Amino acid sequence: MPNQPLILSDNLYENVVLHPAATVYLNAPATEAVGHQIWRVADNLRDMTWCTTSASNILAQFRTDLGVGQTAAISILVLDRGHNLAGKAISLNVSDDGATFTTLFTVTPLSTPGGLPTDTNGCLTPEGVWCKTFSPVTHRAFSLDVPASSGFAPIVTGLYLGDLYRFPEYLDAPGDYDYHQTLKYLKNEVSQGGVRVTSRPVLWDLFNISIQSLDGASYPAFQAQVNRLLRQQQPWWICVDDTDATASGLMRFFRLTGDTEYDPVLDPIHRTIKLNLESVAPVLYV
Repeated sequence: MPNQPLILSDNLYENVVLHPAATVYLNAPATEAVGHQIWRVADNLRDMTWCTTSASNILAQFRTDLGVGQTAAISILVLDRGHNLAGKAISLNVSDDGATFTTLFTVTPLSTPGGLPTDTNGCLTPEGVWCKTFSPVTHRAFSLDVPASSGFAPIVTGLYLGDLYRFPEYLDAPGDYDYHQTLKYLKNEVSQGGVRVTSRPVLWDLFNISIQSLDGASYPAFQAQVNRLLRQQQPWWICVDDTDATASGLMRFFRLTGDTEYDPVLDPIHRTIKLNLESVAPVLYV
């Protein structure tokens, strides 16, 4: 029996809009390389930007501290494509005071696509996204630790940590990933002979969320996810079914397609949900 789809709409490493009171830093003695600061792990630009250390062979601790009296639940960790942590024994650590950290788990991200998010070492998609889900825990501060290794400096393009949301019911048909895509040409060129051609084609994955009967009791939790998407422009990581290797491999990063009217119609105690999303910064193959 498949699971209902899950999404991650939060990121505890994003301290500009989502968590402005949080302190996000690379713990000493590691320091950021020029132009590759830690805030880049949460800028949603995928592999166009990244964070790395200024030196190799040094323990790198990517930390976020929500502050005194602040806590948050976490249940999913995502590393976006372009990281170089495959085969490294990285650990996720937690703290209740921002000073003393304990290890929640240690994993070795996969180097070949496969696995499930619930597996010990998580799941790697063909696109290069690695993710792992786990039982929820609540703490104040969090640290992704990458051990020192001779000649190695970690590269982290996107680092996402938060509490996953699972839809309380299955999406309306098509319930499976439908491979809906759109091809856009991002540049027009004119030759010396005056011939206009289109170039730089980019293929976007599309995802249409449709639920006909989300009951009233379940809606407020979903609205919290929508708020991040609409009001704070935070894209969603979406996995249609995390119990299936193929579906897990199709996990994607989605944003709004453009001008959007969101109208969760009430009829009379259930709400009809419709959202049209497109992938963020798809891979440019040509």
